[in-house]
Amino acid sequence: MSPDGRSVALASEDGAARIIAADSGKLEHSLVGHRDALTSVAFSPDGRLVLTASRDHDARLWDSVTGAPVQVLRWHFGRVGDASFGPDGRWILTAGPVTVGLWQPEVREPVLPYGFGGNTSLLTSAVFDPSGTHVLSTAEDGSVRRAACEVCGEREALLSLADAQLRRIGRKLTAEERERYGL
Repeated sequence: MSPDGRSVALASEDGAARIIAADSGKLEHSLVGHRDALTSVAFSPDGRLVLTASRDHDARLWDSVTGAPVQVLRWHFGRVGDASFGPDGRWILTAGPVTVGLWQPEVREPVLPYGFGGNTSLLTSAVFDPSGTHVLSTAEDGSVRRAACEVCGEREALLSLADAQLRRIGRKLTAEERERYGL
């Protein structure tokens, strides 16, 4: 369901997602582009985007208003069992087949792959906790894994992390870098 409650997104075995009006059931858009069955579909927290995952090894972003494709999230080597947005919409998680990918909308490559050491069972879901600072994943074998997402924090937390990393290598931000990042 879209955040405003007006639309519902449906995943289907034919590889298309459909957005329908919640009040009338009228088809608003068919999101066509995947080559295999969909495994999940979700609206972004602001309702502007729809995220789909598929057995075709890809996740995709779509414009929820026009139905137009926005981005292909191509990195996994097998089915993508799930894809979800973070609580504030800044991050996307993809799960499959045994690795979770962390993405930013409109960035071609994943920011981080989470391996969750030793997982050999197919992942079935990946979501953020409500704070947006931890990633939770589930697998077909019933296991649940939790990992901290250090880069997912608010600006102040990211600045602290960057400062600590730079201190460790004996480097400081240049004046140009400080200006570029609004520091």
